Amino acid sequence: MIKVTIPTKFIPEKEYIVQVILKEFLGVEYSLATTDEDNYTFTLQNGNRLILQDAFFKSFTEDEGYLKKENIPDKVVFAKSGFSPGENLAVIFGDGKFGIGPNQIICGIDIIASSFFMLTRWEEHCIKERDQFGKFPSSLSYMQRNRLSHRPIVNEYVELFWNMLVYLGVKDEKKHRQYSVKITHDIDNFARYNTSLKYIKALAGDLMLRKNPGLLQKTTSDFFKVRLNKKNDPYDTFDFLMDVSEGHGLKSHFYFIPGVKGEEDFRYSINDIKVRQTINNIVNRGHKVGIHGSLSSFNNVGQFSRELSRLKNLFPDIQGGRQHYLKFENPVTWQMWDDLDLRYDSTMGFENDGGFRSGVCYPYPVFNIISRKPLQLIEQPLIVMEGALILKYPDFSDFKLKLVELAETVKKYNGDFVFLWHNNNINSYEWKDLGSKYAEIVNSIV
Repeated sequence: MIKVTIPTKFIPEKEYIVQVILKEFLGVEYSLATTDEDNYTFTLQNGNRLILQDAFFKSFTEDEGYLKKENIPDKVVFAKSGFSPGENLAVIFGDGKFGIGPNQIICGIDIIASSFFMLTRWEEHCIKERDQFGKFPSSLSYMQRNRLSHRPIVNEYVELFWNMLVYLGVKDEKKHRQYSVKITHDIDNFARYNTSLKYIKALAGDLMLRKNPGLLQKTTSDFFKVRLNKKNDPYDTFDFLMDVSEGHGLKSHFYFIPGVKGEEDFRYSINDIKVRQTINNIVNRGHKVGIHGSLSSFNNVGQFSRELSRLKNLFPDIQGGRQHYLKFENPVTWQMWDDLDLRYDSTMGFENDGGFRSGVCYPYPVFNIISRKPLQLIEQPLIVMEGALILKYPDFSDFKLKLVELAETVKKYNGDFVFLWHNNNINSYEWKDLGSKYAEIVNSIV
């Protein structure tokens, strides 16, 4: 057992990160006490000590707090260490200096505050700018501003921490982890041709958006074949997506928007007979159904609760899902999901690129930065959304190369590669080339 002592200020925040790193990520037993000293100390059974710098929290009183935009670091500093898992370490807080002796290591990276910064996403609370959809712009994040978004820096900190403990003679065994792939599908649009109005919009799109009058005949032909049950709707790719997942021994997770007509951004009715039949088919084939909270539900507990109840009426065992457009208000969204007894959320991903919005590829329990309490809710960070990655890398070869690179990074840490592909991005005109390669794409990351 490792004896841990932490400085007396901001104890809930520090206790949370110590638990996440030691218990959740490393699986190491520990005892914890507070100290009047300025640093974090981890004492092994042999008496050797790892001392981490408390560079951040010691700078504030609990009355004034730390949740201010000016406390977000501006530029990245890199540190070199033989204990690093690879590249130079990005130092969010601390001086990055190391003092190494036979019985003690002094680490100048504030691993506790740096990991807390990434996992709790408190910068998204302090930065008030929002994009056209009312959400935090990924381009303003510390990770993207400093070109770190493709590095899981919390995983790097954990490996650094563990390697230092090994040097000092830790006797505990590290938690066994294995690389896994989780395939998810946000059902933003259930069908393309289920109403005449959508058919008219499709024709208008052929002319004005796609600027291809030649598509008018095909769109018309497809519409009538779908309405006469002679052809599947182009967005009805559910069986295909499950077939691909089953080919790799995986389960697909389908996240439905439980909307009803008249609500904001209404896409399809969760009460539609075909939607119900599709959910039954998914469940009968052993795949998973989850919630995709509507555009306005991310900070509206009444709306989200109604949506969750509708979905649970169809399938009671709803354990989690993801917010539409990756909309998230810190800490309101997480607290709302936790209060409604959902087990996991998977909203933490970039809308303009792949990568590590939380700096990690492990699931982790979240923390309410306002109540200063850990929640039961688990965050399963989204690593790649197909639309975001193709936006950044429009050429297919570049897209696939970056996808595989990110998967290899997750494999390096035996993490969870959470992947999102929308059901309507298989057969649509804009996605037909990429959609036809979906099976190849999945094969490249498993």
